[in-house]
Amino acid sequence: ICGPHAGACVTREPEGCCVHEDCEDQNACTAERCTEGECRSEAMGGGCCPATLWSAGFEEGLSGMEVRVDHAGYRWRRDETRAKEGAGALYFGNAFGTHTGHVTTGTATTPPLLLPEGGASRVSYWAWVDAEEGADGVRLKVLRGARSTELAMLTGEKREWVRLEHDLSGWSGEEVRLQWSFFADGVIANSGVWIDEVHVAGDCCTADADCDDGDPCTANRCAEGDCLEEGFTG
Repeated sequence: ICGPHAGACVTREPEGCCVHEDCEDQNACTAERCTEGECRSEAMGGGCCPATLWSAGFEEGLSGMEVRVDHAGYRWRRDETRAKEGAGALYFGNAFGTHTGHVTTGTATTPPLLLPEGGASRVSYWAWVDAEEGADGVRLKVLRGARSTELAMLTGEKREWVRLEHDLSGWSGEEVRLQWSFFADGVIANSGVWIDEVHVAGDCCTADADCDDGDPCTANRCAEGDCLEEGFTG
């Protein structure tokens, strides 16, 4: 367009949209369309959900986790001695780096998490375990109301980072909390347990039918847990 000063041309971005891609908002749960120059957003079918429901890298704090301890001085805390990524990790032990000398337990529990319907969900994390086999270690539990279900028990002198992943689809559509519960008999000295890079993720779909948005002009399919939309030609 011609600018306010004679002979000066000014470029201005056009208002509205020209193609569907102009309206993309990076939300996996909505389909964006350009209709007569205006962006319109429609919810995807099948209970679509964000890819990441909750995550914690423990770079600055505990990401809203609730910490409880049965013995004074022994508790889950952020620690910079060892981390899979970044500067910090979740650690159980005392200030001297061991959890021994006392029978002790302690828990670290996530905020409430609403797991999606219509797709799979899972928790993944990295663990570094140095604990007396069978006597000391960590149990990961799913809490739903007053009920708890154990997903895994980590014990033994592994002394290396191991990635673990557990399916949460059995609690689809429910609000749950995840809890890492440490236990020790206080007999043999070990350095403890570190947890890092926790991710609770949900898939938007498990089958093509989960992605059907009712639009006869598009083909919707499920690919690796994400709904993909393709327009028909002609």
